[in-house]
Amino acid sequence: EEVLRVTKNIGRAVAAAPSRAGAGLYGVARAAADVVGAEGAATELGEQQQSAEAWANYLRGKQEGAGFVEKAALSGVESAAQTVLMLPAAVLTGSPAPLLYGMSAVTGGEAYGKAREKGINVPESLIFATAQAGIELWPERTPAIKMLENLTGKTGFVKTFLAQLPSEILGEQAATILQDLNEWAVLNPEKPFADYL
Repeated sequence: EEVLRVTKNIGRAVAAAPSRAGAGLYGVARAAADVVGAEGAATELGEQQQSAEAWANYLRGKQEGAGFVEKAALSGVESAAQTVLMLPAAVLTGSPAPLLYGMSAVTGGEAYGKAREKGINVPESLIFATAQAGIELWPERTPAIKMLENLTGKTGFVKTFLAQLPSEILGEQAATILQDLNEWAVLNPEKPFADYL
């Protein structure tokens, strides 16, 4: 029964990845619309972003029975599944750049949407989103390069994916610690530091 529960949570984390990536990309487009002053488009893109986030949350589910460690691992699985979405561009170009910048764009777009929904102005939201995207880029660099090397070296997709999980999970946790700190400082400055911890 426990194996079935964990397997279900893993499947749901993988299923949530495309919608979560879409939400981030809507956030990037929303930022562009805000910068050029296209208020109607920015509003529509914000609504689309919220819809995609809601769908990702629905697909991910409540992760019932998952403790802190399992939730951390599931976050890494979801991140790895998002990486897979950008893999074809990296393989075709022979460069990890599509993986790295794709993941950073998704994270930055998500962050931009969160900031705007909290009522933060466009310039400050852009700064927050850029910081979150930069934090995402840092731990993803080495795993992305290794993934591309494995795939172009004929290691095989499944073997490569499974080999990526440990570094993806650890990198995701390192990024999450810093991103949570940044989010606490920018989006929730009224909360005590103990809430971050």
